[in-house]
Amino acid sequence: YTNGWLTDKPWFVGAVVERESLASTAMEGGVAFLHTRAKDKGKIGRPFMVVGRSWEGVPFGAPDGGSTYLFFLLGLKYDRLHLPILGRLARALRNPATIAKLRSLSSPDQVRALLLKEDAAVRSGLMPEATPEAFKPKLDRTLRLRAIRRLQAAKAPTPEPVKKPRAKPRPTK
Repeated sequence: YTNGWLTDKPWFVGAVVERESLASTAMEGGVAFLHTRAKDKGKIGRPFMVVGRSWEGVPFGAPDGGSTYLFFLLGLKYDRLHLPILGRLARALRNPATIAKLRSLSSPDQVRALLLKEDAAVRSGLMPEATPEAFKPKLDRTLRLRAIRRLQAAKAPTPEPVKKPRAKPRPTK
């Protein structure tokens, strides 16, 4: 909102919630495409897509009953952009290996690069074979270390603060 992408934040949030109340935008494989149903070009200052990730997953009404891990929030001004972009995203994310990679990447630049790469591959007609183990994310080194630290912090008991004995006042001479 503060960067000028939206001119009417309450309208946008309400429109996304209204769209989700009609039917969930979650797909099988742990991905959801949140978007508005009604387009109002005056209320969206600049078309955008924001990607969000949940480590634990969120029950979001996917047809397979599974959790949703990746959320794509689309703010599009024009109907002519809406369906083509949704379609391209859905085709690029049909591959479970792509979803697993997106879940494991640690930077926005890596996520953007992978999405562009997968989109280009799909547009050129390349779709690799999907295997069941491809759904499992392979964490890169940074994410593995974060996960280990998070688990260690959760397991470690919080030490009680040690009370320091008060120093006895020295007699003055």
